[in-house]
Amino acid sequence: METAKNQSESMELRMSDADGQMQQVAYVGYTVRPNQGMNINFDIFNAELVAQNIEDVRASVNEFIAYAIDKAALLGIPVGK
Repeated sequence: METAKNQSESMELRMSDADGQMQQVAYVGYTVRPNQGMNINFDIFNAELVAQNIEDVRASVNEFIAYAIDKAALLGIPVGK
């Protein structure tokens, strides 16, 4: 019997609010089930701060998702790589 462990990683996006306090504004994560599939989750916790910093958020999320897709390809998921 052959088994493979799921692999997952996540990233929290934090930004300073109007009072200078760091706030978690979003979360992005993925799980890969080798040779089976993958999922990607993206949650927004502070839409106002995300909207104010949309270019930075977009760049960070896109980079993370590209990394997740590369990781999935290495684990046998057909993601077009």
